[in-house]
Amino acid sequence: MPDTPPPFTPVTLGDRWRCSPGFVRSLCRQGRLRHFTIGRGQYRIPATAVEAFERGDAWGSGGETSPGSSSTGGDGTPSGQRPARPAAARSAPLIVAPR
Repeated sequence: MPDTPPPFTPVTLGDRWRCSPGFVRSLCRQGRLRHFTIGRGQYRIPATAVEAFERGDAWGSGGETSPGSSSTGGDGTPSGQRPARPAAARSAPLIVAPR
């Protein structure tokens, strides 16, 4: 079995990228950074996903799967991951006139 580095947490990845853990979590929630969750909302980011993101390829060349598991779920998303939410429509800011 090849040695794989432990996954990053938002805190450890934030230290590497010199950004806040909240920004890393935001990338995960937006579907821009491949990740998995443990427990309730505890993000873990595989080292391969970090390397792919740093190369500009957010999803890398393959998904992280455990032995004997399928690489995709029934909806075509990588196993253990939620489908990415569609981007919100952009609209002009609301300007309120003083009374």
